[in-house]
Amino acid sequence: MFDRLGLGSARHPALAALAGACGAGHVHPATSGDHVAGVATRWVVAPGDAEQVARVLAVAVEHDLAVAVCGAGTKLDWGTAPLAADILISTGRLGGAEAGPYPGTVTVGAGVPLRAVRAALARRGLRWPVEVRHLFPLAQPL
Repeated sequence: MFDRLGLGSARHPALAALAGACGAGHVHPATSGDHVAGVATRWVVAPGDAEQVARVLAVAVEHDLAVAVCGAGTKLDWGTAPLAADILISTGRLGGAEAGPYPGTVTVGAGVPLRAVRAALARRGLRWPVEVRHLFPLAQPL
């Protein structure tokens, strides 16, 4: 299953379990662009829903692997470096925005960019009340 990645399933027992958790097409070896604050990661996984995230985390616990999470990967160098980061969970497939359970609310997936959140809110006559530049003064406007 991982031969096309050059990993071979025997290389690490967690690989087959990660593929089972979110599909072999959503597990790949990390590259230098996947470092978290300078700490190298082994694999990037992209679960498609909360159940798959739970399965990836269970694999990490079973194999004593450290986990980090990223969105678009644009701020992986922000914050304190982790001690280790074997698995990088990409939230890119955890998208979607829908009407929330209460009037005037929206439920948004972990992988939805802020631009999409603003668009989903605007379709409902709502707006995002926080300007990113107030949270992060050096951030560029979205």
